[in-house]
Amino acid sequence: LRESLSAKLPDYMIPAAFVRLDALPVTSNGKLDRRALPAPVIDISAGRRASSPLEQLLAILFKEILELDGDPTAESDFFSLGGDSLSAVQLCLRIRTETGTDPGLGAIFEHPAICDLAKVLEKAGSDEGLGPIIRLVRGDETLAPVFLIHPAGGIAWGYRHLAQQLGRRPVYGIQSPRLSKEAASPESLASLAASYAELIRQNHTGIYHLAGWSVGGILAQAVAVELQQQGFDVGLVALLDSYPCDCWRAEPEPDETAALRALLAIAGHDPLEHPELITKDAIIAFLKQDGSSLGGLPDAALDGVIRSVLDTNRLVRGHYHKRFDGTLTHFRAALDHKDKNLTPALWATYCAEVETVDVACLHPQMTSAGAVQTIAPEILSRLTLLEKKGTA
Repeated sequence: LRESLSAKLPDYMIPAAFVRLDALPVTSNGKLDRRALPAPVIDISAGRRASSPLEQLLAILFKEILELDGDPTAESDFFSLGGDSLSAVQLCLRIRTETGTDPGLGAIFEHPAICDLAKVLEKAGSDEGLGPIIRLVRGDETLAPVFLIHPAGGIAWGYRHLAQQLGRRPVYGIQSPRLSKEAASPESLASLAASYAELIRQNHTGIYHLAGWSVGGILAQAVAVELQQQGFDVGLVALLDSYPCDCWRAEPEPDETAALRALLAIAGHDPLEHPELITKDAIIAFLKQDGSSLGGLPDAALDGVIRSVLDTNRLVRGHYHKRFDGTLTHFRAALDHKDKNLTPALWATYCAEVETVDVACLHPQMTSAGAVQTIAPEILSRLTLLEKKGTA
């Protein structure tokens, strides 16, 4: 059945598991009783066995890193088997050790199946997942993609949970140029947004859907303005607990210590709860112990994240918003900001309309698996409405 479907359907539509039933369970009203459906058991041994040396090596690494009971097949998907951002970093490091080649995190996100990743490894070169754009989910290419713009730390693969929950949507992550030590510091947030708009246009033509968490939301609004001024159609602009630059203009710019501590927030922790963590070694040790993927980054990548934090905070303080002639959908961290005057209404001057969706979480938790259970369905419903209007 899997082989038959694979010949007719794209990868993202192939079920992860098949369950044989004599009949579908129904309620007393004759409707499908979803609660009575048995939980699927994923048989990782179903499919073609890993054959080439690279496929066999990846099968061994998948099994070890994900602690699988059986042997994965050539079609086994790293994330469907339980992989996450942390284990993806571990996989990169193991592949580098075993083969001398680093596919990069971006390649693992885009090609999570053993057979596809093996093909990537056959080609030389890597950006370690720190390039300007990474594909988080391939999806159905007949649908307009969602572009997720990085938060202060410059990396976008922290959006993995959200990308996975957007179903059939292609999803791209936009990352900071400052992750590369060769890149010059941007002159302004507006110029950075203009470069992102150009990058997005190079990868898609049609309606543009944008989203971003924290600084990523500020950038999403600025990119939307840039695209609109150029005459392009902007659809969804989702801000994940982001607030206008006016709110931060009087705040002191962070030094390197503050930038290091910002890694805690990026990893989902409240920095105020860990005042003792002030050195790079202490913060990285904490992140590794906590299981954060940031703790597993190579030093060069961490240095890039710190550069991005320092740059984006400076740029935010010097940016003055232009008006976006459309709706901003603001996802508010409803358990946070109780002693601060941070509300979605602050965006009203800079858009045609603000709509608010409350998410029961703190600001650092906005990209967590729990928060995404609220955010993703709201995004998907709005995308459906926008595209129905566009075809009406």
